[in-house]
Amino acid sequence: MIPISLDKFCKKYIQINKGENLENLKERLKNAVKRKKEGEKQQLRG
Repeated sequence: MIPISLDKFCKKYIQINKGENLENLKERLKNAVKRKKEGEKQQLRG
């Protein structure tokens, strides 16, 4: 994998997903990274 900054990722994501809110996306991703660093594990549902 090639590292990418949060800002670059969000800008590319918004280009593809026009209905998304940039600031809301950034906040959600920052929150997810914080939870991951704190040890939270992903829950798979299915």
